[in-house]
Amino acid sequence: MTGLLGARDSLSLREALGPLAWAFHRQVAAAGALADAESVVAIAGALLMRATIEGHICLSPEEIAEHASAAGVSDVGPAALRVALGGHPWVGRGDGATPLVFEGDRLYLRRFREAEVRLACAINERVAAPAMDTDLLALGNRFREIFPPTVATDWQAVAVAASLRSRFSLITGGPGTGKTTTVARLLALLFEQNSDVRVALAAPTGKAATRLGEAIRQTWDSMGIDAAIRDRLPSTGRTVHRLLGYRPGDDSFRHNASDPLEHDVVIVDEASMVPLRVMDALFAALRPDARIILLGDHDQLASVEAGSVLADLVAASGTLIHAHGAGLAAAYEILSGGSLPVGADATPLRDAVVRLVHSHRFDDKKGIGALARAIRDGDADSALAVLHQPDDSLVRGPESVRDNGWLSALAEPADAIFSAATPDEALVALGRVRVLCATNVGPAGTEALTPRIEQMLRSLGHDATGRFYRGRPLLLTRNDYALGLFNGDIGVVWNEVDAEGASVQRVFVSNPDFGDTAKGFPLPQLPEAVTAWAMSVHKAQGSEFDTVVVVLPDADVRVLSRELLYTAVSRAKTRVVVVGPDESLRLAVGRTARRGSGLAGRLV
Repeated sequence: MTGLLGARDSLSLREALGPLAWAFHRQVAAAGALADAESVVAIAGALLMRATIEGHICLSPEEIAEHASAAGVSDVGPAALRVALGGHPWVGRGDGATPLVFEGDRLYLRRFREAEVRLACAINERVAAPAMDTDLLALGNRFREIFPPTVATDWQAVAVAASLRSRFSLITGGPGTGKTTTVARLLALLFEQNSDVRVALAAPTGKAATRLGEAIRQTWDSMGIDAAIRDRLPSTGRTVHRLLGYRPGDDSFRHNASDPLEHDVVIVDEASMVPLRVMDALFAALRPDARIILLGDHDQLASVEAGSVLADLVAASGTLIHAHGAGLAAAYEILSGGSLPVGADATPLRDAVVRLVHSHRFDDKKGIGALARAIRDGDADSALAVLHQPDDSLVRGPESVRDNGWLSALAEPADAIFSAATPDEALVALGRVRVLCATNVGPAGTEALTPRIEQMLRSLGHDATGRFYRGRPLLLTRNDYALGLFNGDIGVVWNEVDAEGASVQRVFVSNPDFGDTAKGFPLPQLPEAVTAWAMSVHKAQGSEFDTVVVVLPDADVRVLSRELLYTAVSRAKTRVVVVGPDESLRLAVGRTARRGSGLAGRLV
C-alpha cells in the first residue's frame, strides 16, 4: 500500500482512532481528489472526530500533527496539512455544507463550528443590548439592606448589579464563595420588584438542580423573605435537558427559537458541566427579553461532552483582573453608593462576568482551602506542603492505593447505610463519603477498588455479597426518559415487603422530579448502573460529600490534570483524604486539561 501508512500502520491507526473516527476517515479519504486512501485530510478529519469525543471543539494544524504523532503517524506536518485542507472537497470555510470547516487556522466538524458561531452571536447580542429596564434607584434602599456598605468591594453585590442590568450574566467562583447565596439575593430583589416574574432553576444533573433550589430557600429563610414571594419560587430545580424538553428519538429539544421557554429568568448552576451544543440549544430557547444567569467554577473540569464554555467565557471577559467597565460601575454606584474599579480596556463582556473570590466555607491559608488554591494556581510545591501539614480537614493517606489503610474512612458511613431504617436515610448516609478516582480502569480505578471496598465491608460484618445486596449504592450510567432516570443519578438497593408478605428488592433513586422522597423501581426496570462506593471525578461533578477520598494512581495516566484534582478536592464539605504518591499529585497539578475551542475569540 502506498501513501502515509502501510498495512500494519493502518491497523494501528484504526485501533488508535476507534470505530467511529475510523469510519469517518474512510469517508473523507474516499471523497478526496487523491486516490491515496490514507490522505492527510482523511487522517486529520478522523483525528478531529476523535478529539471531539475527548472534549475538543476544534484543532489547529499543529495540534493535529501532535495527535497524529501520538497515533503513530509521523508524516502529518502543519504546513502540508494547511495546503491539503485548502483543496479537499469536504473542507470549506464555513459558508457551505461541507462536513469539515477550516477557519481561523482551526479545523472543525461543521456541526460544532455552527454551534460555536450561534452561541457566540447569542451571547454577543445579549451583552451588547441596552441595559435591562430595571429601576435601579427604586431598588437602592433594599439593595443596601441586603448588601450593607463596606470598605472593600463586595463582589457578591457587584454580581447582583451586573445581573440586574444585563440579559446575560455569569457568576464564577470557587467552593463556598457564595454563588447560590448571591443569586438568591438577586431573586429576592427581582420578586420584590415584580411578584409575577417567572423563574427557572436548572443544572446539568438532578443532584445539582436539587441543591440549587435548597440553597436558595435556605438563604431566603435567613433573609426573612415573605411567604407570598417564597411560593413563587419553583419547588425544585430541573436538569437542563428537562427544562428544554429533550427528545431522545431525534436528539432534539422541544423548546427552541420557535417555541421558546416561558421564563423571564433562567438560572443554571454548575454551568462548567454544560457542553457547547446544549448551551447553544439553551440560548436559542430563551426569549429575547429574558435574563439568563450562569453559575459555576471555571477552574473545574469542563463538560464530559465537547466544549469548555464557562472557561472560554471567563477567559474572554478578562474578569480575572477584577476591573470592570463604566456601565457596571455606574449601576453599582446607584445601587450601593460605592465605587467599582474601572478598567480602561474593559469589554462589554467584562461587565457581564463577575468573579467571587472570598470563600465562606474554607480558609484559603490552611486545610482544604489552601490545598484547593495551590492546585488551582498550579503550585505543586505548596499543595504538597499543605497536604503534609496537620489539619482536621486534610488527611494524607497512604502513598500507594495498594495500602488498605484509607479504607477505614468508609467504615462509619457504611455502618449508617446498612443500619438505615429507610432508603432515604441510606441515601443521606451515602452522601457522607465518596471515593473519587481519576479513571475507571487500572489498579487505582473504580473497577479495581469496588471489590476491595466490598471485601472491607464484609470484614466489618456487613452483607455486601452478590450483585444486589441491601444497601448497595448504584450510579446510573444511562438515561431512561420514560422513567425519569438519568445518567449520574444515585440510587440504593433496598428490600421491601409486598402486599402478600414476600420480600422484594427495589432500587430507590433520589431525583428532583420525584419530590422530597426517593422513588423505588423494580430491578428489571433499572437502566444500566454500576456500584457507587467509588466513582470517577467526572461523574462526581455537581455533587458534594462530607468526606472525599481522592485516589491518585501510582503511575501517570493521561487524564490526570489540575482541573481533575481541583474538582475532586472541591467536592468535599469538611474533609479530604488524599491517597497516592506525591509524584502523581505533582504531575496532576502541573498539567492542564486544555481544550481546543474558538469560542473566546468570537466574543466581544
